[in-house]
Amino acid sequence: MKALLVRLSAIGDVVHTLPVAAALRQRGFEVDWVVEPPGRPLVQANPAVSRAIPAPPARPAGLARAWSTARDLRRSRHDVALDLQGLWKSAAWARASGARRVIGFAGPWRRERLSEMLLGVRVPLAPVPTHVIDKTLALLRALGIEAEGHREFPLPPAPEETRRVSMLAQR
Repeated sequence: MKALLVRLSAIGDVVHTLPVAAALRQRGFEVDWVVEPPGRPLVQANPAVSRAIPAPPARPAGLARAWSTARDLRRSRHDVALDLQGLWKSAAWARASGARRVIGFAGPWRRERLSEMLLGVRVPLAPVPTHVIDKTLALLRALGIEAEGHREFPLPPAPEETRRVSMLAQR
């Protein structure tokens, strides 16, 4: 199965979504991720992510790139797309992917409530306060995956930083 994660920006938000990528990978999914430039270093070369797909800027000048990215997403033939952000633009990328199932939070749990119109599966959350990591992991229930509480944060290798730390430790 092939999954597309859509969590576009804010480094903290991207970090909070890493356990979703790890949980999907552990269950045999190939994971692609649409991400904007600020979060790309955490997604590109990440061991849980097959491919980081750059989201073009939401400006009129970026329209041609947006169409090109949407075509690329459709050619990738994702089985499922997860809108983990709850915005119009994240829901639009999930829908544009052409995935058979487009999953996201139900209206009350979305930042832009009416964007749920672009979803095929709307996941309600428990009314009790929950950490954002468990909120994102709750979307996996729509795939039959119970992963709340999963706290694996795969990170891409950082050989240059590892070398520098090793050199400093030897001093």
